[in-house]
Amino acid sequence: MPVAVGWLNGKKVKVLRNSGSSCVVIRKGLIEQKVKNDDNRKTVNVYLADGKAVPAAMTEAHLESPYFLGNVSALEMANPMYDVILENIPGVKCPGISA
Repeated sequence: MPVAVGWLNGKKVKVLRNSGSSCVVIRKGLIEQKVKNDDNRKTVNVYLADGKAVPAAMTEAHLESPYFLGNVSALEMANPMYDVILENIPGVKCPGISA
């Protein structure tokens, strides 16, 4: 699987480029709360391959990686396999293809 080192809001992270994912996922705890009301962020259900629905809060972050450079809207999940799972968003690069 195409995994690279990147930076999320200045923190070193492992980024998985997953062309089969339907959302960007960030490991919960990597994004610092900006304000006390941050717990009121929009929450959506993420449906896993087994059909299970898992609630996840939406967040914004700045990502610098070989696959993408810029701001991303993402879902925070407690135990993803990697710090960042990057889906097919506008401007994303495929592994092994230089732009």
